[in-house]
Amino acid sequence: MLRARAIVFVVLMVMLVLTVTGAGLAQQFPQKPVTVVTLGSPGSAADMFARTLAGVAEKYLGKPIVVENRPGGGGAASMASVRAAQPDGYTLLQTTRSSSFLLAGGQLPFGPDAFIYLVRGNADPSALLVRSQDGRFGTVKEFVAYAKAHPGTLKVGGAGTGSFNHFVAVKFMKEAGIVFSWIPYNSGSDALLDLLGGRLDAMIQTPGNALGQIKAGQVRVLAITTENRSPFYPDVPTFKEEGYAIVELNWRGILAPAGVPEERLRVLEQAFTRAMQDPEWATYLTNFQQEDAFLPRSEFGRSALEEIEATREFLKSLR
Repeated sequence: MLRARAIVFVVLMVMLVLTVTGAGLAQQFPQKPVTVVTLGSPGSAADMFARTLAGVAEKYLGKPIVVENRPGGGGAASMASVRAAQPDGYTLLQTTRSSSFLLAGGQLPFGPDAFIYLVRGNADPSALLVRSQDGRFGTVKEFVAYAKAHPGTLKVGGAGTGSFNHFVAVKFMKEAGIVFSWIPYNSGSDALLDLLGGRLDAMIQTPGNALGQIKAGQVRVLAITTENRSPFYPDVPTFKEEGYAIVELNWRGILAPAGVPEERLRVLEQAFTRAMQDPEWATYLTNFQQEDAFLPRSEFGRSALEEIEATREFLKSLR
């Protein structure tokens, strides 16, 4: 009897040690820097989002957050990279609504269940941008008139094929009854260089990618995809005002590969959530003219899945 009790006692002590040790390990995460892989190239709006958020969030995470740029394929390269990473919480993905188009279009060898939608941060609209010195396009009406008079000749660029901005471009062509060539780039900043160099006639991209050039008077915004006029661009009409039913916003957020332990997800979500409540983050939103579109994990995943399904139906309608 004493021997049996001794065995039971030892088993209970082992279980207690394992429980305490497990709790300790969960509290110790992270023990090294966390990497956030972004689809944006250096200097792009996505890159600025990732680096600003990383800088604020690492105060709450207790370890550095390193940003790695992996542009290409409208976000496909970054998604594939994070999908292949160990699901230990040390490699995360910074992506945008473009990921919904990739997942809805079946262009990737994995689906939405490959990721956990950790936290959504901000959103900004798309816009029709032209060089200010290009006298052909003073308004969106002039752009449409020119496109109708010269079908298929205009070159309009933006980030990716099957991306958010490509989606807006397709909607614009359908709504306005025009045709132009869509020129995909690895990022909006790459497209901007060609717009400024005269190699593109226009760009459909989030205005944040050309904020400096807009403020400097080098780039003109002809129309924007907000529901109502943006407080940041009060003189710019919406596409809706111009008679085109295009109201779209491009979110940015943080995803984790499926399989990351729940206790680590909680630590990460808490750090990013606290960062998005930080005054430094609020300053970023104002300075870069971003809309606060925060959603926690419980809501972000559901919203993204609904969006993917709606996008899938849209893509089917184009076939």
